[in-house]
Amino acid sequence: MTGAIIHLLINSIVSTYPLVAAQGKTLPLATYIINRSPINDMNGPATSAHDAVEITVHAKNYDECEALKNSIVAALDWKMGTVANVKLINIRYTGDFDLYQDDPEVYGKRITFDVWVQL
Repeated sequence: MTGAIIHLLINSIVSTYPLVAAQGKTLPLATYIINRSPINDMNGPATSAHDAVEITVHAKNYDECEALKNSIVAALDWKMGTVANVKLINIRYTGDFDLYQDDPEVYGKRITFDVWVQL
């Protein structure tokens, strides 16, 4: 559900993969992980879910990472409606932080979002 939404909305910005990218993929690229929490209530089973999504962007330089982060946030923040046949209640940008790996020299940004979808 949420993975299909994330992939559809940002794959045109940067090549996007769930969990990890296959070895040999060229930079820039993004990976994402999803942590689902059903929203239960006293009246019965959950009808919606809250997903915490982390998108990690990898690029050859810091400026490219920052530009991709800004594009991804613009594409996702406050998004609502039906996407990939899923009723998307809302997406909210919650923050980001920088990453760096010395060998090979790769820059990164981890971007976090809260996503609410109807089950």
